[in-house]
Amino acid sequence: AQEATVAALELGPRGGKVVEEMVAAFLKRRDYCVRRLSEMPSNRISLDYGIPPGAFYLLPTISGSFGCKHLPTGEIIKDADDFCRGLLSQSDPGGLAVVPGDAFGSADTLRISYA
Repeated sequence: AQEATVAALELGPRGGKVVEEMVAAFLKRRDYCVRRLSEMPSNRISLDYGIPPGAFYLLPTISGSFGCKHLPTGEIIKDADDFCRGLLSQSDPGGLAVVPGDAFGSADTLRISYA
């Protein structure tokens, strides 16, 4: 534990260049996700909970998509579980991290991680 403390202190104020680069990468990913979400129909997906200044996830409201057909399967999206399953079925393995929002107290959202 003491060695880890010494290593952290040696990084310098605010974690030094390593942490600065990591923060910049997270901000770039966050801005990309926000931009892509904002390009979607606002009646289906919205950022009601705002843009996080320091977290590495978004919590968009997706309830406007409930009752819509999922492409390409044509199945009806009943809830956040269906929405997430649809996204994950179309993404590259390891390329997307989404969880239904009910795990975080909001059943009409999903959590998108950009970590």
